[in-house]
Formats: sequence, C-alpha cells, structure tokens
Amino acid sequence: LLNDTLEYLVDHLAPLTEQLQKGEVFDVPRTILFNLPKTSDERIYGLFMRSLLTLNKGKQFISLYSEEKSNHLPEQQHLHALAKKLQIKLNNHDHRDGFVQSVNHWLSTAPCVNEYEINKKSFIKGLLAIMHPE
Repeated sequence: LLNDTLEYLVDHLAPLTEQLQKGEVFDVPRTILFNLPKTSDERIYGLFMRSLLTLNKGKQFISLYSEEKSNHLPEQQHLHALAKKLQIKLNNHDHRDGFVQSVNHWLSTAPCVNEYEINKKSFIKGLLAIMHPE
C-alpha cells in the first residue's frame, strides 16, 4: 500500500496541483495542518503536507528494514526509489517556498500550551527537514 501511495503521488503530484490551482475542490485527507483549506494555495499545501507525511512513512519503513539482510528485495528497492523521486518532486515543486513560509509562520506563531502542541511542532519541523536533499 505504501508503494502504491508513493507511486501515485510521484505520478500525480503535478496534475493534482494544477487541478487545485484552477480551483477544483476534491477531498484531500486531513493532515496536521491545513485541515479546512479555504484557498487554492491552502489546498495545495494540504496536498504537500499529505505527500510529506507519506514520504515520512516511506523513510521510516526503509530505515526499519535497512539493517536486515533482505533489504535488497525488489519491493524495498522500489520503495526507496519512489521515496527519492517524491522527495525530489517536493524539493522542486513550484509551491515549495510558499508552503515552507506558511508552515514556518505557523511554527513561529502557534502557542505551545501543552506537550501535544510541543510534539506536534517538533514533528512538523522534522517533516520540513525531509525536504532538504541528503
């Protein structure tokens, strides 16, 4: 399922972005930010966040099984290749800078009133770090 989701995002990130830019409204699954987008940019940022969450899961899975001797299985190699492609697409995305600015603005203005909010901010900072090439 993770391979399929990554592959879908790799193949459809640009067309989905175009559709959202043109004002089409379709259901982007909830994310930690941009839950109720009001503008096309916020919908695109929601798609961006969903892509980062999926990429994060892919990287966690790769990391989990990288120490095993079976890490050369074709499925794992394919997952690694898809994760790398999605990371490149996100790094080169036209809305990357706006997304990063929006998230950084949220990070700097959202209050940390409890442990959940502190952990949420930390997690989102980790997601932003994924976009930097390795």
